[in-house]
Amino acid sequence: MVQPQPTRLVKGILRHGRDGRVRTGDLYVPNVALYQAEPHPVRPVVQVWKKMARNFLAGPVLPLARKKNCANLQIGGFFMELPENLVRILVQQVANEYQSAYLYLGMAAYFEQTPFGGFARWMRRQAAEEVEHGGRIFSYLVDRGAPVELRAIERVPCSYPSPLEAFRTAFSHEQRVTRWIRDIYELALLEKDYETMEFANWFLKEQIEEEKQTRGWVERIAFAADQRGALFSLDAEAGKEL
Repeated sequence: MVQPQPTRLVKGILRHGRDGRVRTGDLYVPNVALYQAEPHPVRPVVQVWKKMARNFLAGPVLPLARKKNCANLQIGGFFMELPENLVRILVQQVANEYQSAYLYLGMAAYFEQTPFGGFARWMRRQAAEEVEHGGRIFSYLVDRGAPVELRAIERVPCSYPSPLEAFRTAFSHEQRVTRWIRDIYELALLEKDYETMEFANWFLKEQIEEEKQTRGWVERIAFAADQRGALFSLDAEAGKEL
């Protein structure tokens, strides 16, 4: 019996082998499926796909289930699971984002007691952005069917020696946030949870802009030093910045 020849897709898989990559949004990740690719004939492959489709459509919808190491939702025999260690680190990051918002509000409170109202408005905008980030992570946990808990937020300072020190604190904090997001990304990579890798990738790109912004303000305020005119000029710019 003459075996059917592999399709162009199958040939492509064989040709690229272990070097294959799958594009997921703006993130390229290894295509684990290619590691076990073999030259299957066309007909058996189609039959397997049809069987999988029938099993999925015919499978029962089960209630929310918990495995030992996963928070998961089972539908028709397939698991949409989020490992518990990823749940823990994401829950902590929700708290971290709201803690960041609190930190920026403390800086805004400091600037409200100074003539630098523009810097105060800039800090308020940063606080609102951190709240949005926390909500984004909260929604992701909910979408993945993971249990969510809200952790305590610590007290933050509301006074600083100078505008420069406030912005230096902001820059240092943004560097810390970048490390937190990298930890999430690396853990997701270890767990082969590519959805969370893509999710964390959005935050990593966001942190490039956050660090660039705060570092720029530190450099410019440091350059202005104690020149009141230069500082008020920067303050006016910060108040208008969108």
